[in-house]
Amino acid sequence: MYQQGSPIYCHDGTTLSSIGYAAVYRMDTGTANLQQCADSIIRLYSEYFLAQQMYDRIAFHTTSGFLLDYPSWRDGKRALVLGDFVTWLPLKRYDDSYATFLSYEMTVMRYAGTLSLTDESEPVALENATIGDFFCKGGSPGHVVLIVDEAVNAEGKRCFLLGQGFMPAQSFHILQNTQTDPWYYADEITFPFRADAFSFEEHMLRRWGTGFESE
Repeated sequence: MYQQGSPIYCHDGTTLSSIGYAAVYRMDTGTANLQQCADSIIRLYSEYFLAQQMYDRIAFHTTSGFLLDYPSWRDGKRALVLGDFVTWLPLKRYDDSYATFLSYEMTVMRYAGTLSLTDESEPVALENATIGDFFCKGGSPGHVVLIVDEAVNAEGKRCFLLGQGFMPAQSFHILQNTQTDPWYYADEITFPFRADAFSFEEHMLRRWGTGFESE
């Protein structure tokens, strides 16, 4: 995390005020206007699985339904995209460098979004929600807010920290529930649920990874 009060950094080098948000992630956005809301979550998932060496889990569908998986990209395949038609072409040598991983991420961000995240996830009940689940309104534009942390008190009451990316591509940041408290309390969440500037219906609370098996 950046120091509290640090600005939100945009892809073009400009900054935005972080007033009204609890924290800003120290994660680059690249230089293209790609790493927006759904893309930030894709990046966070991918970075986690990369660190865990769970490479097969780094796999995301395009909006048209084609599976872009990191192992294929690492092995040298590249995606040929012609409208809704996508296929792999063997164009490179094996390369497991971080730069190659980032080039994969930028390609996924170009062709995936809130609609594809909705398609490869399923609804989860609020009482079962946990870190990594998200509120997702699929569309153009749509929006995604990720559950990034969870806490439980002695009475079993739960609360969540929520984070988001935004447009233009900018630093992932933690939402502020009230002026003094960033935590969203499960027993206070009702639907439609409003987080920052977006409202989500109950079926929009979702869990990713239910339909991304390698094809």
